[in-house]
Amino acid sequence: MTPGKRMLHHWARLRPVGFAQLTIFLGVTLLATPLRHERRIFWALLQLMFLDALLVSLSASDMRPRLRWAFFGVWAAGFGANLGATLASRVESTQWWSLGTSSIVFILLTGCVIVVLAYIFRSPRVTLDVMLAALTGYLLIALAFAALYSLVLHLDSQSFRLPEWIERGTVEAVYTEMVYFSLVTLATLGYGDILPSSPFTQMLAVLEAVIGQFFMTVLVAWLVGMFISGNFAGGR
Repeated sequence: MTPGKRMLHHWARLRPVGFAQLTIFLGVTLLATPLRHERRIFWALLQLMFLDALLVSLSASDMRPRLRWAFFGVWAAGFGANLGATLASRVESTQWWSLGTSSIVFILLTGCVIVVLAYIFRSPRVTLDVMLAALTGYLLIALAFAALYSLVLHLDSQSFRLPEWIERGTVEAVYTEMVYFSLVTLATLGYGDILPSSPFTQMLAVLEAVIGQFFMTVLVAWLVGMFISGNFAGGR
């Protein structure tokens, strides 16, 4: 057994608690956003979160080994780009590294969302793990859109109206504020403290809100239907 397969095999043995611990990890990361001023600590936490999301997603899939390694390659590229943005001393270099980081994170998290949704719809019955997978997928959608918003903001600093107290200097600071905006948009809360100010970002926000409502309506209805049909079949 190759080292890569051995690692995935060991991780697969933790499948019963995979989505549970990932859900907790995502929650802890969101609550730890005040630590973004401690750049090294928060940077390490974000990288662990991305890796954890990747490993749990892959452990729930039956994709080919080459595709698994492609996912790891994307994560490694994102890790390198984020490290470059953190260590860069010139503003121009930081800008390019930040663009690369946001792009790769968006690709990685979008892939994780697809894998998680495939796992949910392949499941023969509704279990606690499936419900936690649905919650994880919901949060990953918000994180993926946050990376996309960060990418747009790095390209056009006027694409969002941000409060004056928000600092735009670091990748972590921009991303955490976009995570907040993304979660508020996905849940259709609309507090109004951060506003999309370009036609493109406005349509992105609308698209995310529609996806959030579609996710809740379709997926929750499907889970309820599976649960009812499973109980009905078990009672016969």
